Amino acid sequence: MQLYQQTDNKTPELYGEVTLSEGNNWENTFTNLPVEDEHGYTYYYTVEEISVDGYTTNITGNMTAGYMIRNTLDTMDITVNKDWVDNNNDKSSRPDGITIGLYYIDENGNEEPFIVEVTDNGVTSEVQLTAIIEPDLEGN
Repeated sequence: MQLYQQTDNKTPELYGEVTLSEGNNWENTFTNLPVEDEHGYTYYYTVEEISVDGYTTNITGNMTAGYMIRNTLDTMDITVNKDWVDNNNDKSSRPDGITIGLYYIDENGNEEPFIVEVTDNGVTSEVQLTAIIEPDLEGN
């Protein structure tokens, strides 16, 4: 996490940096910060976080109340539709359910399945899957 300092008439400048972790309970308090610059201009402080791969960062709060940095795991939704082309099940041959396999490639190049069982045997079945988005070996 980076702490920035600025006055009304200046660009924010990096003032301090700290690594938040389990070891410091994911929090830090910057203390004894200067209130004014040498010309009597009030300092304002903001925080930024260096991007965390696979997470979306949202920072709320202010320098008086404190800041909250929330990292939300990036996910994506994949909708899978099953359409039956069997003359509206005129031979009553549809199974009670189907299994849908969604595969991803892990960091070693192996296919890993997400298995979803759908038990709706209506004319059209739809299931929505949520997958974690992780960068590949090239960071994509």
